[in-house]
Amino acid sequence: MPILAVGTLTGSIFGIACVELGLFPAQYIPDFAVCAMTAALAAAVKAPITAILLTVEMTGTLVHMLPVAACAFAALLVSDLMKVEPIYEALLNRSVEKERKAPEAPEGKNLMEIPVELGSCAAGRRIDEIGWPAGTLIVSLMRGSRDIIPRGETTLLPGDYLVVLYPQGQEKKVRAAVTDLCHEKF
Repeated sequence: MPILAVGTLTGSIFGIACVELGLFPAQYIPDFAVCAMTAALAAAVKAPITAILLTVEMTGTLVHMLPVAACAFAALLVSDLMKVEPIYEALLNRSVEKERKAPEAPEGKNLMEIPVELGSCAAGRRIDEIGWPAGTLIVSLMRGSRDIIPRGETTLLPGDYLVVLYPQGQEKKVRAAVTDLCHEKF
């Protein structure tokens, strides 16, 4: 993983700088490299235990375990204080944002997206059987990863995401009515 290489390089540079300044003997440069590698991974992935175990496994010794653990948890604390988002979560969010581009509404119309919940009035019923608010149209239906063009005979299932087209200026009324149809009844 590149993050391990970056951490190792950073630790090595820090260790060499400490040796040049006369703060530590040269034998500690690999220790700085190993600790920085763990710290970089723990901070980027927000998984300190994984970072510690991976480093211990790669070095093949438990000698570094305590300083490695201290560095991992210190790096996690610093990344939390800086509000750093875990790298894989950030990449997933970026990917999802690229995938889910909301369709644009024609002039004078608005779109809303709403899920069909289990136990709602709409779940298990055909689109043409449901009393939708006046002026609304179901323009898209997402079922899992499939995008379905809805028709009157299309049966709505729990977990479906509906894109509803409605007249501009009626958002409050339409949102309340559609939410009432698609959300779970207690």
